[in-house]
Amino acid sequence: MIKDKRRLAIGVGAVGLVAGAAYLLAKKVKAEPPPDEYEPPDEYEPPPTDKATLWGKVFDSSTGHWIRGIKVAANGFSTTSEVGGIYAFEAIPPGTYTVEFSDPAGNYYPTSISAVLTEGDLVQKDVVMQPIVEEPGFATYIVHIADKDTAEAIQGIKVELNGYVDYSSGSYYVHSLYPTCSKAEIIVPAPAMYLVTITDPQERYHPWTPYYQHFDSGETLGDLRVLTRI
Repeated sequence: MIKDKRRLAIGVGAVGLVAGAAYLLAKKVKAEPPPDEYEPPDEYEPPPTDKATLWGKVFDSSTGHWIRGIKVAANGFSTTSEVGGIYAFEAIPPGTYTVEFSDPAGNYYPTSISAVLTEGDLVQKDVVMQPIVEEPGFATYIVHIADKDTAEAIQGIKVELNGYVDYSSGSYYVHSLYPTCSKAEIIVPAPAMYLVTITDPQERYHPWTPYYQHFDSGETLGDLRVLTRI
C-alpha cells in the first residue's frame, strides 16, 4: 500500500502523472472546503488558570455570511477577523471588556458588545454587523435640441432614459451657433447608467445615435444635440 501511494505521487509515466494530479487535487479540495462551509476549531486551548480567552465570529446581518477584515478592539487589545469571521483574544487578563467592531473598508456600521471574563474562562461572543447601504439619490439630465441647418429650436423631440421620457419644448439660448434651442429635462434615480435615445415621433428628423450616460447622485448634466432633417 505504501509503495502504491508513493508510485501514485511520483506519477510514473503519463498515466501516473494524471492519476497523481487528480489524487492530490481531491485531497486539497477536501482539506480546504468552500469559505461558507468553513468550520473553526471545536475549542480553543483553555487559557492559563489566571487568564481568560474571548473569541467569536462576525456575520453580515443581511446575508448571514461571515465577514473577514473587521477590526476588533477590546480594552487596548486589538485583532482582525479572519477566515470564517473568527476573532480571538487568547490568554488575556480577566475583567469586563467592551469589544468594539469596525470596518476599515467602511462597508459596515460599527457596533460593540460587552463581555465579562473570569479566571480560566473560554467565552464565545458572536456579533452581527449591519451593512451600510447608500440611499439612492437623483440626477437631472437636460438636453437642448436644435435644427442643424436652421439653428432653430425643434419642438416635440422625444428624449428617453431607460423608460424615463420627456419631450423637447420652449426656446432657450444655449450657444452662439444655436441661439434658440428647445429643451427636454429628465430626473432619474442615481447613481446609475442609462441608455439615452433621442428620436422624433413625427419622423421629421433622423434619430440621434443612442449612447450610454452615467449619472452620480445630485448631478446635473446638460448636452446640446443638433438634428438633421430626413
